[in-house]
Amino acid sequence: MTTINNNREDPELFRVNKEAYHATLMPYANLQEALAARRHASSLRISLNGSWKLNWGPTPEKRPIDFYKSDYNVSEWKEIKVPFNWKVQGYGTAFYCNLGYTIKKDYPHVMSESDTWYTSFKERKPVGNYLREFNSSTE
Repeated sequence: MTTINNNREDPELFRVNKEAYHATLMPYANLQEALAARRHASSLRISLNGSWKLNWGPTPEKRPIDFYKSDYNVSEWKEIKVPFNWKVQGYGTAFYCNLGYTIKKDYPHVMSESDTWYTSFKERKPVGNYLREFNSSTE
């Protein structure tokens, strides 16, 4: 039996650091809002759409580790519109394919090194770190 050292390639692994599943709920500020049941009109709803800071890197090793800390300097990070695909906004290489695959198909191994002629050879594991601050008045 082969030992799999990479969690992403273990078909027996169901989850790691995953929150328990739950019902999708929308909070409402008062009974009248709840009875109206208009999810997008809840005064407690905050949209995630808009401008976010993005730090894009070609590999996980080049990502910032402590960017979630409040004193981390993100002033050099670029702005990106969300929801949107970062490749369409100029980060990384967009892969277009009408036949076959842009990556090496090697199930269950997801991190296999592909041949150099694959479009994805240079950017096999791109990473994007997003950051946005929220407060009660953010819309």
